[in-house]
Amino acid sequence: MSFGKVILVFIVVFILCFWGISAIYGFPLFGGDTICFLPTSYYLGSLDHLLINKLYHPTQSADSSFLFYPPLFPVAIFLFNKLADSVNQTHISLFILQSVGFLLALRLIYNLVKDFRSEVVKSKILIYLFYVVVIFSLAAAFTSGNSRPESLCKLYLVIALFSFTLRISNILYILQGVLITMSIFTSPVFGFYLVLFQLGFLLNKKLITLKTIIYVSIGFLLAVLIFLILYPYKLSELLKNMNIHAANVVLNRQDSYTFKDFVHYHIFSPIISFGFLLFIYAVGIIYFLMLKANRNLRNKIQILFISFFVFVITFLTFRRLPMAYYLYVLSPFLIIVIMKQAFYSKPFFIASFLVLSLFSFSLIRNIYVTADSIKKGAISINVFSTKIDELIKDKNASVSFSPSLWPALVKYPNTQVAGDLSKCSSDYIILQQVYSGLSMPPKIEGYSIVENEFENKELSFLGIKVASQVHGYQFAMYKKILSE
Repeated sequence: MSFGKVILVFIVVFILCFWGISAIYGFPLFGGDTICFLPTSYYLGSLDHLLINKLYHPTQSADSSFLFYPPLFPVAIFLFNKLADSVNQTHISLFILQSVGFLLALRLIYNLVKDFRSEVVKSKILIYLFYVVVIFSLAAAFTSGNSRPESLCKLYLVIALFSFTLRISNILYILQGVLITMSIFTSPVFGFYLVLFQLGFLLNKKLITLKTIIYVSIGFLLAVLIFLILYPYKLSELLKNMNIHAANVVLNRQDSYTFKDFVHYHIFSPIISFGFLLFIYAVGIIYFLMLKANRNLRNKIQILFISFFVFVITFLTFRRLPMAYYLYVLSPFLIIVIMKQAFYSKPFFIASFLVLSLFSFSLIRNIYVTADSIKKGAISINVFSTKIDELIKDKNASVSFSPSLWPALVKYPNTQVAGDLSKCSSDYIILQQVYSGLSMPPKIEGYSIVENEFENKELSFLGIKVASQVHGYQFAMYKKILSE
């Protein structure tokens, strides 16, 4: 093995070790929509084994039933959780999930480039540097959005892309149909994406025939049948609540966004850097290849097909900016497209190198913030959980808490996510510092602070601010003042 290949392997091992250490510490802290999905994996593992979420139930479902979204993501995490019986088990499960997707994507890339010889870039150093950037950008893609169903969908995407490189067979078509069903019951939007990928693959290979459609449909329907047998609720209830939720978060929302919001979600997001540039550049490459090909009927159909796909992505992710995850679930594919065409010419190589480098920035920032936070004594999830157990003597006490703290607090029977603190009546309130933007815990009328772990340790690199606080489980606990 050459020295360059040894360096590439070392980088992959380093990234996996970083993810593993982060998971042990309970990093990154779960933010965003995590509270909507992952607590269900905990309740599935409890004594009742129920598909519920007591911490988030936005629709008309009774008894906290998990019905606003298809269930395969929390079910998958529940199965992985069996490997680790600890407070950080969900982080470890996600670590396993993203590592499998990352390694499978690397294997796919290896298959694409193992016999490649560049006629454009002669320097082996530059070629290996480019592959270093590809590895980092791919790791950034799998690190982002790791607390929503799209993290599992990225694995589905890589499996689908991998299947497109295998020898055609009827069994393969059936398995691709099963994968489409699993995708739909994980994330309906991504399931629709995968249908388009399947159609695009068949169109490109001139394989759209009645026979292939039948075999894909067999796999699809077989998986649907298994789901209906195992699913504990009525499918009509799931569809009704999904429709209510979709109307609330997509169709009926009248949110307005500024350019600053666009920059936050698509340029300088903590989990995605220059993602919009990655999307635009990859789509540009695809159109370039299509327009360069022979202008026959099939080519024109392909251009229309790709244009429709781009329209769907744009409509979903730019109409409502927080739904950027519906774009970046495709980031492994976009990276592979860029990598595959980077050696077309020197300008392509330079542009591809820069785009993937900028996209990798979020991972590099994440590595620095996590490493520096651990160095400066950040509170791990295990330490946080132990402190809470010591502070709350009555395990039946009511507790309101910041959403990201749920992995350590979901075990208490009377918990809820903290809402309007002025109207809170719980026995205890536990607020996190990370994501709050606070340097000191706020005063809450009717409560006294019994523990304050907030810290003012700003993270910087070469004098440039990287993060407002140490990335850990710094918290403030309040106890209700009993009236005499």
